[in-house]
Formats: sequence, structure tokens, C-alpha cells
Amino acid sequence: MSEQAGPGWPAGTRLLRVADVIVDLECRELERDAGTVELQQRVFDLLLVLLREPCVLHTRAELFERVWPGVVVEDASLSQAVWLLRRALGEERRHWIRTVPKRGYLFEPPSPPRPVDTSRPAPARRAGGRRHRRALGLAVAGAAAALLMAVATVAVKPGPGRLEEGTVAVAMLQVEGKAAGSRWPALLLQAWLEWKMSTLPEVELVDAAWLAADAAVAEPHVVLLSSGTSASGTHYVRARLDTRDGPRQLELRGEEAAVPRMVDALSRQITGLLLPERATEPWPGLQVDAGIAREYVDAWEAYAHDDMASAAQSLEAVLRKAPGFGLAELQLAQVRATQGQTRLAGHHIARARRLLRPVGRDSERVMAVGEMSLDPARATQAEAAMEELAREYPGRLSRAGDALLLAREVPAGAAAPRLWRSCPGTPGAGTD
Repeated sequence: MSEQAGPGWPAGTRLLRVADVIVDLECRELERDAGTVELQQRVFDLLLVLLREPCVLHTRAELFERVWPGVVVEDASLSQAVWLLRRALGEERRHWIRTVPKRGYLFEPPSPPRPVDTSRPAPARRAGGRRHRRALGLAVAGAAAALLMAVATVAVKPGPGRLEEGTVAVAMLQVEGKAAGSRWPALLLQAWLEWKMSTLPEVELVDAAWLAADAAVAEPHVVLLSSGTSASGTHYVRARLDTRDGPRQLELRGEEAAVPRMVDALSRQITGLLLPERATEPWPGLQVDAGIAREYVDAWEAYAHDDMASAAQSLEAVLRKAPGFGLAELQLAQVRATQGQTRLAGHHIARARRLLRPVGRDSERVMAVGEMSLDPARATQAEAAMEELAREYPGRLSRAGDALLLAREVPAGAAAPRLWRSCPGTPGAGTD
């Protein structure tokens, strides 16, 4: 979108006022009482559509056509862009964008957008504006292609809702890449990091639907992941995130063969920044070569798209070449569980637990519950272990508890409950 003028805006308009917000059409910025926020291009394009036609129902199909013209993107991309725009507007203005379930969105500001007379001197910006811009802009920079998948989770947030006090909500988002072939290191980082986070009882992994929902007022930690290749052929992996001490950007560079080691190192840094109290938590190393890692990422994406047959075939091929790759064993256990092959799933998860060591005490307990829940003979033991965890982390393991209760009602030989599941915002699942 290059044309900036809209209904009632003269060509060449640079600034618009919407109630107490100033929109800088040239710099892609929002200026409000809390400071200035720079918007990523797709989020800004979405804002332009809404500004041009306030109080009009915009269907999801229409917004995809206007914001991503000629580009095939996941459905979750729009939900994520809406959430990022609401966050940029600020908590007290998030209701300006109203979700119409199953249809689309309405932009309902308290007053229509009006051009600002730039012939008069503009009021001085706050001294701290740039500092706010860095902190807030970090969260809205480049997240057009969001894909949220849980790798081994018994504590995934299934949809919109409020978080329990003390829960650490984490959203991992893929920044849109220029070339599909350069995305695999960032996807590997997401897979490895989400596995770690999913084993920590205080963490909730949230999805795009949760982020974009009107009711989702809690503020998660947003981790933006990206990767690519420089002109010289060097690979880089990046992560941008908000921490308790402010925004951080991490980056590692190296040859392709070094990518798994880079991913492992970044995952440890990110975990330590988000959860300082677990900075010394033990984790296994990501000991796999780059070629195998690329094959694993393909299998991981097949699972996220509910293509279980392809995922199983690809994961088995990975494990034939790298029998010690614990994450692939765990993913194959997830696939077999969704296919109702609980005995085979139990075999794979038991092997995965042996390979994915060392881990901290809580992570070991969470993974043990997952393994026990697949064995009808250990249902009582699994329930007792879950109750013990729930006492220590009240209100934060309800999803796993629900799954265990469901498991008690599943007839012998029936498909096992899907304890390891992708979030609802992933392809093939419902969104808001």
C-alpha cells in the first residue's frame, strides 16, 4: 500500500489525529500519551485500511486481500497483526478494534480520523518518547507471519482467557522472512525453545487467537524469531523479546553446520532472560547436525498442519539417520498418540525422556506425567503426580488436568487424548 490519502484526507497528508492518538503516515508511527510506537509494515497497512473506512465491517478475506495482496499467508497472521495493532494503540484503546466472531473486524474510534495541520509548529515530543518507542516498538516490529506451535506440551493455553496470577505467558512468533529456505533455523529455535517452555509448570504458551481476542488483556512476553543468510553465505539467527529489564535483541552468526549449536545457545539465553529464577536450570544439548535439523523442521511443520502421515514418515526417516535425536522421538510420540497408537507412543516418549536429559526437577515431573498418562495401568499414578504439581502451581495446569480426566473416560483401544497438541491458532484450527 503506497497511497496515503483517504476519504477526507488531502493528498500529501502526513499526520492524522484519531481522538488522542496522532498517526504519522510518513514514518509509520503512532504517538500517544505513553510515547511513540513504530509499526511494522503489515501492521501499518492494516491500520490504513481501518482508518480509511471506520465503522465498516471488514471481513477476514477482504483484509487478507488488502493487507497481503498476492501473498499466501497463514490465517494466524491476521489475528497476530490485529493484536499487535491493539497493543500499539494501548490498553485503554484496544476496544477501538472490535472483533465480530466468524466475520471480521470493526474499527470504532470515538471520533473519525482528521488531518493535522502541519503548517503550524508541531508540539514538542516527550523527552522519553524514543525510549518508549524502542520498548514498545520491539513488540510490534515484524511479526506478519505468526505461527505458534507447541512441541511437547501439557500446559498450552487453548484459547482466549485470563491468566492466573504469577503465570508467565509466552508467545513465540516467526518474523516474516524474505526466502522460505532461510526460515528453518528460526523454526528450529521455536521448536527447541517451545519444548523447554512447555515443560515448565509456570509457563503458558499462548497462540495468535488468544493474542487477538478482545478478552486477552494479559500481557505476554512476545519473542520474535527470525533467521536468514548474509551475502557472504553466513547464517544468522535472531530473537527479540521484552524482559523484566527492558527489550533485548539477540543474534548469533555462523556457518550452516553451526546452526544447531547457535539455536541451542540462543534458547538458553532466552530462557534465562524470560525466567531469571531458572537461569541455572539444566537442559540437554541440541546435538544434531544441520542437515538432520532441516529435515526435522519439515516434519514439525507437517505435524502443525495436521498431516500426521507425512509427519510420521519424515520423523521416522530423521530417527533412522539420527537415533539419538530426542526432540524427534518426542514429536513422533505426539504423532502416534494422535493416531491412537498409545503403546507405540509410550515407547517413543520413554525413549525421548532418556535422551532429553538433563532437565530440572519440574521439567522431569511434567514429562513423567505425559508418559504415565499414555498407560492406562498408570492412570492413578499420573493423576496423583498431576495433583502434586497442581498444589505447587495452582491454576496453571488445568489443561493437562482436563486431559487426564478425559483419559479415564476413553474406552480401551480408542484413540488417546491429544495431550501434545498444536495451539488453536495454527493452520487447520479455529481462530477468532
